[in-house]
Amino acid sequence: QALREGIEMNYGTVTYFGAVLIVPEFLIPLFPVDLPSDKWPTFCGAGEGAGDALISDSPWGVHFNPACFTHDIDWAITPYTVSEFIRANWHFFRNCLSLVLASKKSRWRRFLALLSCLRYFAGVSTFGLYCFLTSDAIPFDDGDPFRHPVVRSRLKRLARADMGLADEIAARGGYDGVS
Repeated sequence: QALREGIEMNYGTVTYFGAVLIVPEFLIPLFPVDLPSDKWPTFCGAGEGAGDALISDSPWGVHFNPACFTHDIDWAITPYTVSEFIRANWHFFRNCLSLVLASKKSRWRRFLALLSCLRYFAGVSTFGLYCFLTSDAIPFDDGDPFRHPVVRSRLKRLARADMGLADEIAARGGYDGVS
């Protein structure tokens, strides 16, 4: 039983600097595959403020923001069921792992970043479970993910870093002032 409604998402992959990432299909044409990792805005962390300060966006020099961005959107618009919770976290872990394996960091730094993948996965699967079970998330079932405020806010933040994305969003009619 879903704790809140959502939309069923289909997934595809994008290749981001050698990392193959699982993303919702509707994001594929907007995903900034050529935006350098150090230009991504922050998406990692447990909410705003202190949660963001405690969680590094780039453990051992490997930038996890593309994985965190996708994970935020997964949580925002899919139904709140345990199976969807597990699926979103598994995609997050897999995307972090792919970013590490594709990085050009030393073997030692990649090993330490792999340990961070496990730590982040443990965090979203434990602390995240508490947030998931106590969430009063916005019900979302109108079928258009671009109308969800979390999706709009994440795309808006990303568009500030990638003006090509801002142009693409504007061409699609703009979302929440993203143009």
